[in-house]
Amino acid sequence: VEPETTAEYAVTIGASLAYAALREGRPVGLYCDGAFHVHLSPNVGLGHLWELMRILTRVEPGKGPSLGELLEAWSRVARRDSTVVVITPSGEADWLPPLLRALTRGVAASITLLDRASFGGDGRSDMSQLLSALTELGVPCRVVRAGMEFEHLVPLAYRGLPRFKVGATGRAYLVREPKEVRQGEPWLLPPLR
Repeated sequence: VEPETTAEYAVTIGASLAYAALREGRPVGLYCDGAFHVHLSPNVGLGHLWELMRILTRVEPGKGPSLGELLEAWSRVARRDSTVVVITPSGEADWLPPLLRALTRGVAASITLLDRASFGGDGRSDMSQLLSALTELGVPCRVVRAGMEFEHLVPLAYRGLPRFKVGATGRAYLVREPKEVRQGEPWLLPPLR
């Protein structure tokens, strides 16, 4: 049996979140770097889901720009009402300033931190400081460790946000109040329709 890797977990979590968002009719894009650079513009539909899945099967870690540089580049093309979902094994806080700049422009964020130490990697960075900083910014975040069961993962990016529908007259109606997102709360995937 091959050991679990942060890359495998990141791809699985990213694919699950993309699937859940696309099921709800929300546009999903992909912006990542590693062995190669990917920028897939947000879109909807089954064809787009398959394109995302095809790309995610080829994602590999590699030398590329830092997470901060990626967030900076992404925020230049992101719309104000976008949500950035960051899935990273980085326990360093050097990517928080670009994230904060995106938040001040009206972008929402959700962070999934992959605990490198649980995957047998370098565990020297202390994620508790990063978690504290993200909590202070009001950014929903979770830590995922090796061996976690994926059926408990859910799109955290949408749990803390209100849901609206636009009527025929163009007026927006509140469909769902935001739930309070708490550290350690389990995630559940919605049932297939």
